Amino acid sequence: MTAENRDGNGIIKEADAADVADAADVADVAASASLTEETGGTDGEDAPQADASPLTSTQPRRRKSKGKRKKILLTVAIIVVMLFGSAGVVYATTHEDPHFCNAICHTPMDPYVESYDNNVSINEAEAAAASADGAPLSVVRHKNSEQEINCLSCHVADLSEQITEGVHWITGDYTVPLEGLTLVDSNNPKDGEVSGVEFCLRPECHEGVTTREELSAAMADQQRNPHDSHMGRQDCSDCHQTHEQPTLMCVQCHDDIDLPEGWVRDKVTN
Repeated sequence: MTAENRDGNGIIKEADAADVADAADVADVAASASLTEETGGTDGEDAPQADASPLTSTQPRRRKSKGKRKKILLTVAIIVVMLFGSAGVVYATTHEDPHFCNAICHTPMDPYVESYDNNVSINEAEAAAASADGAPLSVVRHKNSEQEINCLSCHVADLSEQITEGVHWITGDYTVPLEGLTLVDSNNPKDGEVSGVEFCLRPECHEGVTTREELSAAMADQQRNPHDSHMGRQDCSDCHQTHEQPTLMCVQCHDDIDLPEGWVRDKVTN
């Protein structure tokens, strides 16, 4: 208490102020005790626990959500890889089959697969004039050879060429039958031409005969050697046809030549 006032008002006022202060202190202590009971700890430990509790409860949910997304993405990636892998295997397997050629492009490829399967010339007039067994076409002789040659053994197509062919087919920019290859006697063919040496004289097909000189030597015992002609070198496709009956240029003048089986003296046309 402070110094007394004679009239007593000061003492009463001082007492009232002290009572208010004491009451405020009691309220603070009670509030602190209540908070301690609710949180189960001391004032110094309560705040961090109260603040950390909500974070702790959400962290497992976030981790589970991220883990679930990773599993979904991994599953999708595995499925995509398997689909592309399966498609690649199917393509690689069926692409080697001659029937792949006309699986979609029936026109104009059907006659070519027919010639491969059944020895039927793509030249309709030749096919009609041939015997019931057809003519032994070059494509069939190649098929029945030791190498068992099929379409892609000769017609090696890269991706760009296949895309170009697909565009021609979609737009209808092709002829039936297709324009035949011009197998020229040159190692530097022009546009639209194919080197006969590169196309025909492949080491995997003709062992020991990979040049025109070697071919001429191999045919030296023939009655007349068409690969060492007095007319000079001729283009391979002047005589050789694959899906049609081949014809020998030499018989245009020399009628005493015995033609090989399946060869004709004059091309049959419509």
